[in-house]
Amino acid sequence: MESGSPDAHYAILTHDDRGWMAQLVTVAYDNEHAAGVAERNGRPDWTRALRTGFMPRPHPRDGRSAHRPRRVRFPPDVRQGIAPSSDDA
Repeated sequence: MESGSPDAHYAILTHDDRGWMAQLVTVAYDNEHAAGVAERNGRPDWTRALRTGFMPRPHPRDGRSAHRPRRVRFPPDVRQGIAPSSDDA
C-alpha cells in the first residue's frame, strides 16, 4: 500500500472490551540503498517507489508508467481500522 513515505509501515491490531485499537508503526531503513539495488536491476518503478513511497501509475494508453502517485480509497469500515467480523454481530 502506498503511504507517501519511503519508510516501512505496519499496524498492530488489538481487541478488548472497548473494541478494536490500531497502533500504526513506522520503521526507517536505508531506502536509498534499496532504491539503488532496484535501479541496478532495471526496475525504475521500484526505484521510484522506494524513494518516494508512491508506485508509478500505468499510462492510460500503453500501460507504461506515467510516474504519478496513485490514491487508494478505502471503504469507511476499513478506514476506521478493521472491517467488522461476524463475531462482532
